[in-house]
Amino acid sequence: MTTGNSTNNKREIKIWDIKKYDKPILDYYIDNHEKVIIPHYDSDLDIFWLGYKGDNIIKYYEYTKTGKLVYLNEYKGTG
Repeated sequence: MTTGNSTNNKREIKIWDIKKYDKPILDYYIDNHEKVIIPHYDSDLDIFWLGYKGDNIIKYYEYTKTGKLVYLNEYKGTG
């Protein structure tokens, strides 16, 4: 998995096959913002936690057995 911003500040996740790097197996648009994504993947639950540098929001996504990324929820901290 890689995270980053496209040339027009669209934050995105790409998931790659480690045997074939020619194109991602999943290209998922998150939102349009310049803040850096700090990803974490829990392989036991197949859940991605995405934090954002300088922000108090964590978004949760499930990576399904069919190879799709599904938005689950988000946590907004106080302060």
